[in-house]
Amino acid sequence: SIFLVVGGAILGMLLPTNPHLPSPTWRVLSNIVGYTYFLAWSLSFYPQIFLNRQRQTTHGLSVDFCVLNVLGYICYTTYTTNFYWNENVIRAYKERMNDGSMVGESNNEPKGE
Repeated sequence: SIFLVVGGAILGMLLPTNPHLPSPTWRVLSNIVGYTYFLAWSLSFYPQIFLNRQRQTTHGLSVDFCVLNVLGYICYTTYTTNFYWNENVIRAYKERMNDGSMVGESNNEPKGE
């Protein structure tokens, strides 16, 4: 697990950060957490593969789980990359949000009385 954290830290410090976050510290910290999560999630599938190879069987492994997991990953990657790099999607988001702000609104705050 130390390799995941170190790998996430290295990727988080080397790859581009989100310019919409308030400070450089938050930008890098967000990257480190995101890439650590990505590495942990990606590597979580390998123990099952090694176990199946060792046992020479896939008994107990759902094919649906594997297929749906890959499909979910493809959909999530498509969504994220479009939102980050597709100028049409970015422009549409900014138009819909008026000022283009990336700040969310709390659902627990009472609306103007």
